[in-house]
Amino acid sequence: MPRPLRHAAGMAVALLLALSGCSRERMLDKTLPLPPAEIFDWAGKPVSFSPPPEGWRREGTNSGGWKGVYFVLTGSVGERIGLADHYQFADRDRRGPLRKLLAELEGMDDREALRAISIARWRTEEPLSDLESSIARSGNEALDRAQRAVLDNDRRTAGYEIDDAIRQADRMELRLEDVLQRVKFRADGHTVEGTWTVTGDRDTVIAGVPAHLVDYTWLSPERLYHGREYYFVSGNHLFKVDFHGLEQNLELFGRVVSTIAWPESSPAGVSGGTR
Repeated sequence: MPRPLRHAAGMAVALLLALSGCSRERMLDKTLPLPPAEIFDWAGKPVSFSPPPEGWRREGTNSGGWKGVYFVLTGSVGERIGLADHYQFADRDRRGPLRKLLAELEGMDDREALRAISIARWRTEEPLSDLESSIARSGNEALDRAQRAVLDNDRRTAGYEIDDAIRQADRMELRLEDVLQRVKFRADGHTVEGTWTVTGDRDTVIAGVPAHLVDYTWLSPERLYHGREYYFVSGNHLFKVDFHGLEQNLELFGRVVSTIAWPESSPAGVSGGTR
């Protein structure tokens, strides 16, 4: 190859490396403004927040009862910021299914009505609290009566009983202390090679609601990672917002957390976990 071409190829590689370095520096620029807030709704409770700036690609997550979104820093060592709703706990709030059942009851035949009533029942295993246990017992008794009324061809009474079940469901109040110990980060819960250490564990507030914070470090064979997880409840939904990565990006995570808010409603086009 003629010498000028070799020189041009070298210049091209150098230029690409320079541009890559500039791009990386821009991703880590702490002065970059966050994008506009988006509304996310994964399990029936909308939440809004501003995602990280450019360079953090989004990925859906659906694991361990959590459904939400991760933002992964491109070209990093696996750094991520995530927000998720625990849909398994959210599903224990029966208000939505019961109201849907009541609204559609008259249009169902007996088989459809009996099946819909059965689906609307509360789970009774491993109750989250004494209150939920009491609500589940009373609500399921009302649904038992509704089923009998359907079999007796008495839809009016069935509707009354479903309405009674809704009143029981309206008593439900999921509290952070009821579920925190079931989901909270623990250093001894990890089998990945390295040393996991909890460095902070305290109560705080996020978006005007009580929250709990856990800080941790993971000393892997390659480097030291920092982690931070917040847990908080709103509208009978348990949320988690978390960070895992290098210490230099904890400040950006704090900026994202500070934008979390509760929108009045979910307009058309809200984001989901895989957008």
